[in-house]
Amino acid sequence: MRRILPLLAILFFSTHAHAAIVQEPIAYQDGKATMRGTLVYDNSLNSLRPGVVLFPEWWGHNDYIKRRARELAEAGYVALAADVYGDAQVTEDPDTAQKWATPFYENRALMQSRAAAAIAALRTQKNVDPAQIASIGFCFGGTVAIESARAGDVVQGVVAFHAGLDFPTPPQANIKPKFLVLNGAADPLVPPATKQKFMDEMQAAGADVQFIDYAGVLHAFTNPAADAYHAKGLTAVKYNGLAEARSMLAMRQFFAEIFTIPPSSAKSAGH
Repeated sequence: MRRILPLLAILFFSTHAHAAIVQEPIAYQDGKATMRGTLVYDNSLNSLRPGVVLFPEWWGHNDYIKRRARELAEAGYVALAADVYGDAQVTEDPDTAQKWATPFYENRALMQSRAAAAIAALRTQKNVDPAQIASIGFCFGGTVAIESARAGDVVQGVVAFHAGLDFPTPPQANIKPKFLVLNGAADPLVPPATKQKFMDEMQAAGADVQFIDYAGVLHAFTNPAADAYHAKGLTAVKYNGLAEARSMLAMRQFFAEIFTIPPSSAKSAGH
């Protein structure tokens, strides 16, 4: 199954020989806290590009979220791998990750503020079309992306990969962004009652939501590192190459729907 992904990744995120991918640190503020993210883009493209903010798993600003940002840059987007905790903190210890993430789950205003700061930082980049912004996230980061849009942050779309879907307050009415939620149907961290409550709330708010369940798939299915954590006792997480490839394709199709990319400068990724 894992051999499926490299071939599909080539199809989805093909890169021209002339592309010059730039990856650079970017600092931005949320109040007194300094966020240290990573901005990635193709500097061979001269027109303004759609921008995508990527919110990481609870491990923090690690290589995985930077890799995802680079894939999006290779496809022609300006990508910001956001820093949620501040100072680009990273851990591989589940207890530490839980300690860092818990204040954000308990204080949704703080979660919303960190997301808004990242979106604002990307929107002001000189090569970004400020009217074409999306936010995506993985696990904890998926929750951040959804929470931000439910609270009123203005983006064109939200993509959440294996996100937690338990939200303490209902969303604002008449939500404008479109949502794509990509979920492992066997994920014990997102039980059926939680999914139903989420969808009921989004429907009541008038939201445009696509919800895709991948049968037999667990939490963190897009990250190959999940297998190592599964072996160490985090049994809710497990990588699934086919679900990863399908979810990435769904994201690309979703972006084609919500973004307008000038044909003269559009990349050939996936075509």
